[in-house]
Amino acid sequence: MKECLSLCLHVFSGTGNSLRAAHWLAEGFGWERSRLVRIGRAKAPVTSPAPDSLTGFIFPTHGFTAPCIVLRHALRMPRTRRAPAFIIASRAGTWPGFLLPGLSGNAMYLVALILLCKGYHIRGLRGLDMPSNWMSLHWGLSQRHAAKIIARGKRDIEKFAGKIFAGRRHLLSLNNLLELVLGIAFFPISAAYLILGRFCLAKLFYANWRCTGCGQCARDCPVGGIILKGNEVKRPFWTFACESCMHCMGYCPEKAVETSHPLAIVFYYTGTFSLAGALSAWLMRSHLLTVSLQSAFWFRAVHLLINYGYMLLSFFLVYWLFYHLVRIPALNRLFTSLTLTHYYRRYHEPGMIRKDF
Repeated sequence: MKECLSLCLHVFSGTGNSLRAAHWLAEGFGWERSRLVRIGRAKAPVTSPAPDSLTGFIFPTHGFTAPCIVLRHALRMPRTRRAPAFIIASRAGTWPGFLLPGLSGNAMYLVALILLCKGYHIRGLRGLDMPSNWMSLHWGLSQRHAAKIIARGKRDIEKFAGKIFAGRRHLLSLNNLLELVLGIAFFPISAAYLILGRFCLAKLFYANWRCTGCGQCARDCPVGGIILKGNEVKRPFWTFACESCMHCMGYCPEKAVETSHPLAIVFYYTGTFSLAGALSAWLMRSHLLTVSLQSAFWFRAVHLLINYGYMLLSFFLVYWLFYHLVRIPALNRLFTSLTLTHYYRRYHEPGMIRKDF
């Protein structure tokens, strides 16, 4: 395989981990011959790759799979004839005294499959350990531990890039095989995340009493998932477009962005209620529904759609009520004291600042 003369990197990044990896690649290839395409709210123009161009996708792993916005971007890629491409999925590395690798699951393989169908020739796949940034779940890593993971990530990228840029392949490896096996095993979790989980997570964010209404979170959101609402005092409102990339939480100057854990419990109880099951039980008691009809495929499909629509509606209505309650200062302080994120350390890639995005 011949070497390429130009590099086009398609990048999605929340707290800067994947963007840092893209910078490493551009530096290794040569900034003057590299181009970064930001995957985000403004649909970046996608053009057919030049005959001597190498295409790369770099993005974080969400729910053991690729974020929806990355999958949509891959589907927008133009068709080509064996243009070389590679995929890097950053994953949640942690440091409990040693590097505990993350898991990208099927993230690389889903994007690779889409690009293969578009005619691209996949030259390399790589799961890249970078500091875990899921601050809804845990403390942000300390700078010392983050620096250790980042330093190792840079070495891994340099080794990977050395092969890819020289025209060689990086497909068959123990790491990639393990990712494939676990990606298949965790596919139900990934599917549940893409279909429902990300909508629930999007509705857990709110602004605590420190929020000044500056609007930075809404302006900087990579996917345009935040809007400002209110007449006199505007406060951020997270929409279903949110990808839980943690950009708002990591870069808020007031550390005002929180994830409500008590609200997650409310979502669990409201979302798991089966509206279709309750309707079926009422119809059975009214003798308007028979057991044979209940077992019909179309009936089960309608049952599923009713429950899915109900869950999304319940997430929205509960969050709408919660959003208005946290506008009351006393309740905002109460809810904030009950969420763990208020006590967590924030994280974003140490070398990144807002203008880098």
